[in-house]
Amino acid sequence: MCYFSRIWSVLYPIFVNRIMGRITQIQSMSLHDGPGIRTTVFTKGCNMRCAWCHNPETWSSKLQIQFLKNKCIDCKACYPSATTSDFTPSLLVRPNQYSISESITIAESCYTGALEVVGKDVYVDELLKTIEKDREFFDESGGGITISGGEPLLQAEFVIEVFKKCKQKGIHTAIESNLHSNSEIVKKVAEYTDLFMVDIKLWDSEKHKKWTGLGNELVLENIKLLNVLGKKLMIRTPVVPGVNDNVEELSSIAKFVNELDCLETYELLPYHSLGNGKYIALGMENEITKFDQISKSHFDYLQDEMALLCKKFKKN
Repeated sequence: MCYFSRIWSVLYPIFVNRIMGRITQIQSMSLHDGPGIRTTVFTKGCNMRCAWCHNPETWSSKLQIQFLKNKCIDCKACYPSATTSDFTPSLLVRPNQYSISESITIAESCYTGALEVVGKDVYVDELLKTIEKDREFFDESGGGITISGGEPLLQAEFVIEVFKKCKQKGIHTAIESNLHSNSEIVKKVAEYTDLFMVDIKLWDSEKHKKWTGLGNELVLENIKLLNVLGKKLMIRTPVVPGVNDNVEELSSIAKFVNELDCLETYELLPYHSLGNGKYIALGMENEITKFDQISKSHFDYLQDEMALLCKKFKKN
């Protein structure tokens, strides 16, 4: 081995361990993001804009401020940090009112949690220390780590390094992705991923683009690619009234996934509006699209119909 190769062999792990990702939160003891008990990492930044999204804080890759009005006691502790006399906490979530650095300084003076910085940067080695705290629960339950979003593949280098380290330690890896990404990126991530959890939101690509901002051709091609690579797949469809809550739309998806050799499960997820408060807290009220709640009877009917079309359909 030449001199420079020996030097690089020493320095490479150091550089790898300092790769940074931007996330919104780390959720321990999760039971709904893959098999077993899991630690779920939510990345910040997404390339889709689903009209029913309940995690709008993950759309932008930039740091943001949210104002939780119900936590504000009007103590005015944040006022001395402000630079204008007409300051109110809600101004921090409005565009062009304050720079993000100014907003963070003001938010950090809030001791009730009414003002919060959304997003933080973490190093791979730092994240691994947090993940390993739940190792005992992973081993007992068949769990592991799930990286969700946002869209994790927008930070593929970060995901690869986290998963690579987890695989070295025998930790199961799963990713929740919309798969609207370059196939080469998908293949690189797949090398260290045990399970892919993917939404097929609509079958018709034009409707998909209308409701998410992007077509679905790339999504479907990457699902087929992962199937060829032998990667386990959990496919879900969020059922949204007025968008895709009909047998015609869903049956096309069910028939497609039924042909996948690596399909673990296919399931429907009922729409809920629990994320609307997040839009308000982030100053994104104009982005809220109102949908009706789906009735239990209609949702059960759709599940029964899909169970006839897909042998690995899982009822909720």
